[in-house]
Amino acid sequence: MGGMMILKTPREIQKDVENVLKKYNVIKTKLEYYNMKYNEISELPAINAGIKSGKTYKFNSITENIALEDIEMKDKSLILVFIILTIDSILSSLSNIEKNILTMRYIEKHKWRYISKKNNYSIRNCQRIASYAIEKIANEYSNEIEEIVAFLSHFLRTL
Repeated sequence: MGGMMILKTPREIQKDVENVLKKYNVIKTKLEYYNMKYNEISELPAINAGIKSGKTYKFNSITENIALEDIEMKDKSLILVFIILTIDSILSSLSNIEKNILTMRYIEKHKWRYISKKNNYSIRNCQRIASYAIEKIANEYSNEIEEIVAFLSHFLRTL
């Protein structure tokens, strides 16, 4: 992204992991929205039929604006798909119990009591498993997490 690289502490990276997991559903919802908008745009006759409208030199050519919006949505959708696939891949590298607990806590936003009951572990043990899994992700996937954080910090301003 240019500029000087800021080194984060392990705890800061772990916080980033938690925040990325918490935003998972928002990312999926944004992707669904862009796909829906893209489908609406691609159904417009001038875009769908591939009709070349010719250069108008007008500041606000409707066809040109729609085409630009179409390209922008495709780009945003591709980045969101990349983020979702990366998160899914990282989660799949965990044990089943680690994945279940992180998913339930950060993505589904359940309380520790519910997570404990569903997984037949004490609340404290679930918290330890989650903490260990987050630490593992932060250690093994810090580059991927920081890339996602960079994309999200840019996108959340432009989405």
